[in-house]
Amino acid sequence: MTSQQQVFEFGDRFIAALNAGDAAAVRKFYQPDATCWHNFDDADQALDDNMKLLEWMVRNWYNFNWLGGVLQGDLGESVRTQQP
Repeated sequence: MTSQQQVFEFGDRFIAALNAGDAAAVRKFYQPDATCWHNFDDADQALDDNMKLLEWMVRNWYNFNWLGGVLQGDLGESVRTQQP
């Protein structure tokens, strides 16, 4: 059985990997056939496409931090490195 503490520790490691911009570490948290659901368009995104998005964010944004937590809902803030 998974304890609440284990869930929070898992979430902390996941958020730390996101904040580090480490797509390879983030990928290890997912099953190979995972999809990422979008709440704004109700679409499922393939894991490879989601990892490409993370890699793009690392290249194009700096000081990116996920705010809140996995159980609280994901929010992020950043400063863009390039003008649109």
